[in-house]
Amino acid sequence: MAKVLRLQMTLRLQQTFRGSPASLRAMCWGCKEGEVANLTRAQPLVPIFEVRPFPEVADLTLAPALDVPAGFQGELDLLRFDALPLGRSCQALAALLRAGVRPRLLAMFVLSQIPPPYKFIPLASDVATHPAALMACSLSAVADIVAPFGLSLLRLTGPYALFVARHAWRGRLPLNELECYRRAAVWGLTDIPLHFVRDWLFSSVDEGLPQLWGNLSALYASAGHAGAPFTLAV
Repeated sequence: MAKVLRLQMTLRLQQTFRGSPASLRAMCWGCKEGEVANLTRAQPLVPIFEVRPFPEVADLTLAPALDVPAGFQGELDLLRFDALPLGRSCQALAALLRAGVRPRLLAMFVLSQIPPPYKFIPLASDVATHPAALMACSLSAVADIVAPFGLSLLRLTGPYALFVARHAWRGRLPLNELECYRRAAVWGLTDIPLHFVRDWLFSSVDEGLPQLWGNLSALYASAGHAGAPFTLAV
C-alpha cells in the first residue's frame, strides 16, 4: 500500500459576504496533497491553505493520545479522515479525541459496505497481508467512538459519513443509522460483492453476525493473514 500522507491543515478563509473575514480551523488525515483544495467548497468562502506534516505515530492502537500541536487542541471546525494504512482511521480518531480535539464537523471515510449495527475495526499490523477492501472501520464503529464526545451522525453519502456536534446543530438528532444507510448509495467491491452487503443488511443479527465474521475472516485468509485480529460487535 502506498504511503498515505497525513496532513495537519490550517485553513484561513476569506468571507466575501459582508466583507468580514472568517476563519476555519481544520485537520485532515489521509488527504493527498493535491486534493487538499477540495476539503471545503463552501461559498462564498474562498479557502487559503497552509499544509504541514502531521507527526508520525508508530502504533495508534496503543497510543493513549496523540501529541496534538498547539492551536489544534480543543474545538476544531472540521476534522476529516480519508483512507489510512491498515484501515486504522478509528484508532486515529479515538486517539485525537483522547488528546482533546473536539470537532464541530467530522467527515469520515468509512467502510460503508458493512451496514449498521455492525461495529468493525481492523487491528492487523502487517500492511503486506492486509486486504485492500478493508480500507476503514464501519459506520457504526465510528458512531460508537464519537457518541461520548457529543457527535451524532448527520449524513452518509457513499464512503463518507458526516457527524456533527449536537450543540452546533438545531435539527433533530440523533438520526437513525440504519435509515441513513438505506438512503445512501452503497456499492459492492471485488472482494465484498453487493450480495454480501445485502445479506448482512437484511439478515437478522443472529444470522448476519456469524456470516459477516466468516466473510471477513475469509478475506484475511485470502490475503495471506489467516486469523488476523479485528473487532466485530453490535
